Amino acid sequence: MFAQPCGTDAHRCKRLYAARDGIAIILKFQRFDETTCAVAGKLYLSTERRAFLGFCAALATRPLHAAVAGDPVKTRTIEVLGDSQAQGLAAGLHRAARAARWAHVLNDAKPGTGLVAPSIFDWPGSLPGLLKSAHPDIAVLMFGANDCMSIRLPTGHAVAFGTGTWTETYRARATTIARAVKASGARLIWVGNPIARDATYSHNMQVVNAIFADVVSREGGTFIDTWLTVSDGAGNYAGYGRSLAGATERLRLDDGIHFTPSGYDIIAARVMSNLQDTQLASTQK
Repeated sequence: MFAQPCGTDAHRCKRLYAARDGIAIILKFQRFDETTCAVAGKLYLSTERRAFLGFCAALATRPLHAAVAGDPVKTRTIEVLGDSQAQGLAAGLHRAARAARWAHVLNDAKPGTGLVAPSIFDWPGSLPGLLKSAHPDIAVLMFGANDCMSIRLPTGHAVAFGTGTWTETYRARATTIARAVKASGARLIWVGNPIARDATYSHNMQVVNAIFADVVSREGGTFIDTWLTVSDGAGNYAGYGRSLAGATERLRLDDGIHFTPSGYDIIAARVMSNLQDTQLASTQK
């Protein structure tokens, strides 16, 4: 119905296009209630497209049944663990949590680390202590960006990336991490790596993603596949795309690996949408 609004009324056109995009966000995340309609209606009539779309995007991370005044809402702790990708995701989750109002985000990511080189940071050995200190309800993990290299075994022998021994060793370390999260009582959310600009690096990320997905399926948890979350229509790498606010923005950094804040916001929205049952529980306790 918004395909061809009146071409002689630019103001009206702007409002109609904003309504089209905003309503699409509301419907996608099922945030359609009386309060939502009232606030969205005021913003729509104000003709402020960015305010309207920003409101609609924020709805993506609100509880399915928003608490009314006086209702108790239990704050849930989301602990983010991993490498520099996890650090960017933590920032996106923090922004999302401010709109959600039910979550507190704790950033325990360690840039430059991974599961290959415990000499830099020993994740399997350190994770139980981090979880004990944070007492998270949800642990969000993102690893692999720095792991496209050989693993040095306790014997001193180095095994090449992707070989059988490398895969077995890497899987064992990922399994140790998953089990530590489960033992802590936290819900396990493991976020996969996205497509990258470099074809070889992308292939390597597919290798580690497959290991993570298998470990999570075996140990119990949720694996979130972000491979095509930011990509073009053909499933290829894209540096620019549509942000949560509905505008075409730069979503990836110059390295072709990391995201801009707008890009991490998209990944954070994916994570938050997978926590809808946790959101609902937080409004009922």
